[in-house]
Order: sequence, then structure tokens, then C-alpha cells
Amino acid sequence: AGAQQAPHWVPGLLALIEAELAIGQRVDQELLDTVIELAPQRVDVRLVAADAALAAGQRRRAREHCLAALAIDPADVDAMQGLGRIDESRHRIGSAARWYARALRLRPDDMQLGNRVRSLFGRLLGSVMVALMAAAFLTFVAFMAHADPAPGQRNPYDLPDAVFWVLWGVVLGGAVGWAVWSALRGVPRTVLGALVSEGKAYRTVQRCLRLTLASAALVVMTLLAAVAPVGTPADRVPLVVPLWSAAMVALIVLAVMLRRTFGFGQFRAAAADPYDEAEF
Repeated sequence: AGAQQAPHWVPGLLALIEAELAIGQRVDQELLDTVIELAPQRVDVRLVAADAALAAGQRRRAREHCLAALAIDPADVDAMQGLGRIDESRHRIGSAARWYARALRLRPDDMQLGNRVRSLFGRLLGSVMVALMAAAFLTFVAFMAHADPAPGQRNPYDLPDAVFWVLWGVVLGGAVGWAVWSALRGVPRTVLGALVSEGKAYRTVQRCLRLTLASAALVVMTLLAAVAPVGTPADRVPLVVPLWSAAMVALIVLAVMLRRTFGFGQFRAAAADPYDEAEF
């Protein structure tokens, strides 16, 4: 009889655990395990367990509980926001933006959630922009040093041509490849899908994304022109310099657009954001 009545205790036990979390008290893990054992298929049980795990600094366990909640109810917005918060705390900005965007598609009128999606997507595009700027700058410096070395110096590192450009190609190609991969890893499609109903915001974010991809293309073209095995480096200066200049202009315009789009007004992440609190 006790076993049959046990599930009726779950709401009261959950309320006790939530009260402990609210006052910052350490949750009784044995009690929490008992609640999970009594009602493993309840979404609220999994979310409270995730909240307790996150409060204890156990982000992996919190993530497992959120995923379990989504397995029970694939449309649970709180579980998606929990996963977004966990990924954001791990600096996985792209993954966090995807979870928030999925939640926004189910709750399109949530203005705070919409601001969160845009803020994280802006941070992602900003990190891509910084990587592209670094790649473009290093490419140009290395190319010009190689094309016009100091008197008596073959290249700044005194390496054979092939070795010199293979090293630069691996380093810079890897940086550019990472930036483009980050931008195309499914995040833009998910975020734009969540913002499609917002009209002006959707179009503005879409323009930022297009300019990011155009800038990446120009940086890649600059790198390819710099390492092309055609003629001498001095022969390629008339090609590399205009490409590099175009890439830098595009990146500067992108920086301004990102600042205007994600740095002011409703697109700016609030200093005190509700999703930064401990609770899901």
C-alpha cells in the first residue's frame, strides 16, 4: 500500500527540494534520488533534479536530466532553456543559441527569450569576425614580408618557400576554416527560423549573417591568392592587396553592423537577465 501511495508524495517532496534550492541550502541527494525513483517520467522531477545538479556545479548531470525531460516531452520549453543555460555556462555559444532558438519557436511571444537568442547569435558572429580579422591581418603581414623581404633576407623565417607557406596555410587556413564552420554549423538556420516572424529583426540578423559569410569568402580568397603557386610573391601583390583591402572593409562594416544590431536597445543582453538565475 505504501508503494502505491508513494507517487502522491512526489509534489510535496519536490516542494521541499525547491525550498532548499531557493534558500541556497544543499539538497539532500538521497531524497532527490528517491523522488526520481518514484517518478522518473515526470518532467518537473527531471527539471528540479537538473536545477539541483547545476546548483552543485554538476553541469554534465544537469544536462542529462534536461535531456531526459526532453525525451519525456520533446516540446518542453523549460528543458530547452535549461540546456541553453548549461551550454552558455560552458561557453558553447552556438549550441546555447540553438537551444534558445528552439524554445523561442515554441514560445514566440517571449520577448526576453528572443533577446537572449539575438544576443548569443551576435556574440557568435562577433567571435567569427574577430577570427577572420586576425586571419586576414596575419595573412597580409606574412605575405608582404615574403614578397618584399629586407635586403639580404630571403623570408622572415629563412625557411624554404614551400615550408614557409605550408606552415602559414595550415595555421591561417585552420583559423578561417574554424570561423566558417562555426558560422555554418546549423546555428544560423535555427536562429533565423526562430526569428522569421519578427520581420525587421529577422532581416537585420540575416544581413549580418550574409556579410559575415561574404567577409569569410574574401579572407579565404586572400589566403588562396597569397599562397598560390603562380609566379613570385611580388607578382601576386596586385591581386592580394585589393582582396585584402576588400576583406578588411567588409569586416569593418560588419563590426559596425554587429554593434548597431546586437549592441544597442532591445538586442543588448540585459545586465540582470532572468536566465542567469539559478532556476529553470
